Amino acid sequence: MPVQRLAFVRARPPAGQPGGREIDGFGSRRPRVLIADDEVELREALVTMLEVHGFQVVGVAATGLEAVALFDATWPDLMLVDYRMPGQDGVAVTRYIKERSPNAQVVLFTAYDEMSLSLDATEAGVFAFLVKGCSPSLILQALSGAWDEKQRRDQEDSRVVHPPTGTG
Repeated sequence: MPVQRLAFVRARPPAGQPGGREIDGFGSRRPRVLIADDEVELREALVTMLEVHGFQVVGVAATGLEAVALFDATWPDLMLVDYRMPGQDGVAVTRYIKERSPNAQVVLFTAYDEMSLSLDATEAGVFAFLVKGCSPSLILQALSGAWDEKQRRDQEDSRVVHPPTGTG
């Protein structure tokens, strides 16, 4: 079955609409992004596009195992991960990341438009699910929305009052 040019994404409205903002208006701290995809040309194009739009690309990986190792080495805020990669798929990579850094956000990228994949990705904690071939603006919107979600969760965590340890 040919891949449909569809995208499923939870993201903020575009700039100029209620709730929207400029994609590259990140303020004082640029989002740190790790890209994992086994297609060299796509990785290179994504790095260029993201850097131009204000993201800081902290690493690129060609396999799921490289993605996990780079995650542990760089602790990015966001990850753009291909679903089908050698070594480990994007859902397994997402589960690994979410276990170690629950606030990190993952946008899963795939050439396959499968409902079961979307369900698995959602259960793993993926922020957005994009089908390859979608417009660059959708990728930027998804990552921008993921950055907003990361900051919101970080802010919520900073408000949590932890009980004192060692009462005795």
